[in-house]
Amino acid sequence: MAGLAGNPAVALGWRLVLVAAGAALLWQVATMPAPLPESYDLPEAAPRNVGDGEAEEAVVPQADTDYPAIAAHPVFFPEREPWAPPPPPPEPEREPEPPKPPALDSYAVVGVIVSGPKRTALLKRDGEDGTIRLAAGDEFEGWTLDSITQQRLRFVAGPNEYEMIFPPHADRGQ
Repeated sequence: MAGLAGNPAVALGWRLVLVAAGAALLWQVATMPAPLPESYDLPEAAPRNVGDGEAEEAVVPQADTDYPAIAAHPVFFPEREPWAPPPPPPEPEREPEPPKPPALDSYAVVGVIVSGPKRTALLKRDGEDGTIRLAAGDEFEGWTLDSITQQRLRFVAGPNEYEMIFPPHADRGQ
């Protein structure tokens, strides 16, 4: 044995064995389960008849919840009624439709400008000098200009639609 202790490889091997044993001991202590309590609180036992007249203690678990439906409809009572589904929830009240914006009858299309993807409509109110310029998506008098073509303008307001045709009829302004 004295010859082995002087060998550095053997000494290193023993040191590795000691380190591994210490690590295993630490791992075992760290993963040890919590100790069990010394006593348990068991639910009260109820007597139970076993076929030949002997009474035996039975463990009846206590439920955390109350079962009022079972109490209201006992299983073996002749007055028991079948289960009925709960009534459906009431329908939510619908919001009233927003009022339809006023018609744009007092306006006339005086021009449509189409330049590549950009489209602009020019409107003029009857009896006024100013010109109103609108692009698709603009809001005007409660309406949104939805689309512009060379022949018509399409306005929308919720479910309502309104179209203005260009060129205006011959009886307008001529």
